[in-house]
Amino acid sequence: MRVAQLAPVMAVALAITPVLQRPAESPEDLLVRTFLTQRERAAWQAVADGDAETLDALLADELLYMWGWWDLDKEEVLEEVKGEAEDVVFEIRSLEYREIGDTQILTYELRVSEDGADAERSMHTSVWMRRDGRWQVVFHQDVDW
Repeated sequence: MRVAQLAPVMAVALAITPVLQRPAESPEDLLVRTFLTQRERAAWQAVADGDAETLDALLADELLYMWGWWDLDKEEVLEEVKGEAEDVVFEIRSLEYREIGDTQILTYELRVSEDGADAERSMHTSVWMRRDGRWQVVFHQDVDW
């Protein structure tokens, strides 16, 4: 699905999400959200480490990654990451969750600092889907600000 086709779908999904959202009151909800927070951090650590193998397991085959004006598929993302270890620190802030069935939408601010420099900030959205008991990212977008 191309970007022009996905944008209206995501807009509708995000618009109806507050109606469908269930408060994280059950132990299962808390467990899933804790697990996905750890997986999101693991994905960023894999990017920093140039660890395409770990990232490969976290990304769905049909991944669409929106980065600036570019849209990348899974293979393009893995190629960008492969072997490119960087000495950076990632910090996830203001993490929010929206649940739609076996799909979780995570939104957050990411701060990335390198060599003690001031952190660069960007806003991120990850869409995680659970299939056959396994969570994977099917969509990710980041926007610099």
